[in-house]
Amino acid sequence: MRYYLMGLCLIAAVGCGRINETYKLEVDRRVATLKSSSASYRQAEGAPVPLAVGQCAEYRLTGSNKRPGFTSYKVVGQQGSAFWVETTVTTYSGKQESRMLVDFGDRTDPAQIKVHSVVMRNNGKLVEYPPGTMQMMQSMWKPVLSNFVIDWSTSAPREDVSSGAGQFEGCYQRRMSLSVGPYHQDSDAWLHPAVPINGIVKSATIGKNPSLTELIAFGTQGATSSF
Repeated sequence: MRYYLMGLCLIAAVGCGRINETYKLEVDRRVATLKSSSASYRQAEGAPVPLAVGQCAEYRLTGSNKRPGFTSYKVVGQQGSAFWVETTVTTYSGKQESRMLVDFGDRTDPAQIKVHSVVMRNNGKLVEYPPGTMQMMQSMWKPVLSNFVIDWSTSAPREDVSSGAGQFEGCYQRRMSLSVGPYHQDSDAWLHPAVPINGIVKSATIGKNPSLTELIAFGTQGATSSF
C-alpha cells in the first residue's frame, strides 16, 4: 500500500520530499535534450485512437515547486479484452514504475474498469501484488486509471494547444478529477483524438499548488515492456 500512495505523491506533487541525486541527474539530462516538434495535427472529430499494443505517450511534468519530471504510458501486451499498461514516473525524488493488466471495457465508464494484475517497481525495488488482493484494491486503482476513460462530448469547448509534441488544433477541453481516500485533485485537460492511450495534450491542476503536464512525444507502434 505504501508504494501505491507514494506513486500518487510522485504524480501529484512532481517530486515531493527529499531529492535523490541519481534521479535528479536523470531528469536534468532528459530536460537538457528536449526538442520541440514542429508537427501539426488538424482538428479531428469523433473517438480517440483505440487502445492497441505498441502505443506510447510521454509527458513533461512541472510541479508547483518548479521541479521538472517525466511520466510515460505504454501499451505492451494484450490478453483477451485486457491490456498490459506500463506507467513510469521519474522525478527528483525517485522513479515509480507500474505494470498492470487492465480491462477498460468500452472506455466510456470508469465503473467498467477491472484490474487483473499489478506489479510495481519503486526505485528499482520490485513489488508484486498477490492475485487475492486485486478485488480489494479495485476501488483504489480505478480512480487512477480513469484518465483512460475519455469523454469525447462534441459539446465540449475547443481550443488550439501547443506542446513539445507539436501543434494540436481544436482540442477538447475537459475538467478531470482524481479522488483516492483523503486525496482529491481537479484539473483542466486538453485532449486530441490523434494522441493514443488517454488523448491528453496538456493538463493543469487547479488549486493552491498548481502543476502542469505537457505531451512531448507519442507513437502508435513499437513500445515494448520495461519489466
